[in-house]
Amino acid sequence: MEPALPREVTRRIVTERAEGRTFQAIADRLMSDGIPTARGKATWYPATVKAVMVSDNAAALRSEVDLSDVRIGKSHRPDPPPTSWLRPPEPQR
Repeated sequence: MEPALPREVTRRIVTERAEGRTFQAIADRLMSDGIPTARGKATWYPATVKAVMVSDNAAALRSEVDLSDVRIGKSHRPDPPPTSWLRPPEPQR
């Protein structure tokens, strides 16, 4: 059986992500507050925070927190600019 984080820590991670913090920022804050990982380690990594976010334990908490503007994976690329921003091609001579 995999060690589990206390529910308060999972809730904190989900809430901080919903507030717009990056996985790195959340990891830094957890370490500065002395919160150990589920395995009792002192070092949090962004991948560890992401794993908590996608875990089954966080699923119920994610539904309680509005994550509509939050992406769990890598940053997304913005939409391409409208075609009106593009310069028309030079005419062929």
